[in-house]
Amino acid sequence: MSIFRINRTYRNIQRLQFIINVFLKHGFGQLIERIGLTNLISFGKRIITFNKYKPPEPQYLTTAERFRKALEELGPCFIKFGQLLSTRPDILPSDFIDQLKLLQENVPPLPYVEILKIVEKELGCASGEVFQWIDEKPKASASIAQVHCAKLKEGQEVVLKVQRPGIKKIIETDVQILFTLSTLLEKYVSELRRYHPVKLVEQFY
Repeated sequence: MSIFRINRTYRNIQRLQFIINVFLKHGFGQLIERIGLTNLISFGKRIITFNKYKPPEPQYLTTAERFRKALEELGPCFIKFGQLLSTRPDILPSDFIDQLKLLQENVPPLPYVEILKIVEKELGCASGEVFQWIDEKPKASASIAQVHCAKLKEGQEVVLKVQRPGIKKIIETDVQILFTLSTLLEKYVSELRRYHPVKLVEQFY
């Protein structure tokens, strides 16, 4: 079966395999099977994960909770897509909306030394040539970027939004994969067609 809308690079296929495994881990094996992506899973894992889903202890999780946890584990692109879905009570039941509203980008900040390297690489010079100071403690830290307060040599206080290294490629890959998954869902899961998964991803993009 062909993989729609995704470059057949080793990196992209690896990422798709990881995403599939996360959804398997959270109990969505039957859905993966329906959209025809089981060929990307090892035989042993197929036997294990397509058995009846056993929710984690100490209590059972709802489908909505498992979906939210899967998106959280998959990172910024999927988290932001989930946040978009949380604004669509016209297509999702209330329990899904409530869970997706809980999505947060709680990620540890990058060390200041790494932030400084990124800033100086973009400036093409030492930070001291442009700034009087840069606050080492981030004002905010998210999965895509980190924010630091700073003061220019001229005395103007500014805010620096520093993109995490490599995040652009990750986002580009994940958007391609979202298109792939939405295309497959629309083609093979008939009950989802009325929600137009591909158009949802296009709105997100």
